[in-house]
Amino acid sequence: MDQGPRLHSAPAPAPASVHHRTDEWFTFLLNHGRTEITKWTYENNLRWFGEWLVAREIPWEAVTKDTIENWISDMRAAGRHPKSIRSRVSTVCCYFAWLAAYDHIGKNPLAGLPAVRVPKSLPLVHSKSVVDQLLEAAITIREKVVLEVLYAAGTRRQGLLDIKIEDVDLRGRTIRIHHKGGKERLVVIGPHAVLAILRWLPQRAAIARNFPKDEGWLFVGRQGKLSGQRILDIVHVVAKRAGIPRAHCHSLRHSCATHMHDGGADLKTIQEQLGHDNLNTTQKYLHLSVEQRKEIYDRTHPRGGPIPPHGETAE
Repeated sequence: MDQGPRLHSAPAPAPASVHHRTDEWFTFLLNHGRTEITKWTYENNLRWFGEWLVAREIPWEAVTKDTIENWISDMRAAGRHPKSIRSRVSTVCCYFAWLAAYDHIGKNPLAGLPAVRVPKSLPLVHSKSVVDQLLEAAITIREKVVLEVLYAAGTRRQGLLDIKIEDVDLRGRTIRIHHKGGKERLVVIGPHAVLAILRWLPQRAAIARNFPKDEGWLFVGRQGKLSGQRILDIVHVVAKRAGIPRAHCHSLRHSCATHMHDGGADLKTIQEQLGHDNLNTTQKYLHLSVEQRKEIYDRTHPRGGPIPPHGETAE
């Protein structure tokens, strides 16, 4: 997995109690159930913060709430998405909270810092025709199977990465998905995903012959189990080839849920397929479908469209 540039390259490193505890923190996170994808995200978030500090000649031990507020302002001015800003700030706050909790620093200078607010928005969902366009643009067998399983199972990226061959029941058309907290669930897949897996298995076996030890991961490359970044790269490359401006693993997950709902699936079934703990999380797909119907209505109905100014009706 590409770990990205390390923070240790900063020209004026801060004391080990702050700056050089990052590897210890990442190990702590992995030992407490965080995924490799989460670790990779946190590494990048801390790297971006470290680069910002270096550019402004601010040592790590001098970080305060005002420092974070200034960083947030700079990110907003640079046009960063609110979710990206929240993720980066949250990582830094979690890191300092860990440093304080384990007595690596005297006290947490960021304690009580308000979370970055993100305006509520509907998740990105592709139309059925766009999903078909994406799947048809897959050239290699691995591209095809990754996209088919993401869409069919509605799984997160980490769930896809953690599938082993023993988790797949092609005859029963189910896959056992491992997710947060050591939980498991069975998801149903369709015939297209089954056929894609059947085509992939011989190629996967040929690749795995070069491994010192085959651990049975379904999705592998020459270096072993695929990384989260490699999965994301596959989605982005195929989307670009298909002429789709935005696509990611979660957009296929959202599309799976929305298309099931539009096709008549009840929310409880969708909840079990996606592995939501709370039915309220699944409820957003009902709201999404309503928004989609509004868009279609406004585009196709003779009396559709936006409400005229001052509530006046069009003549």
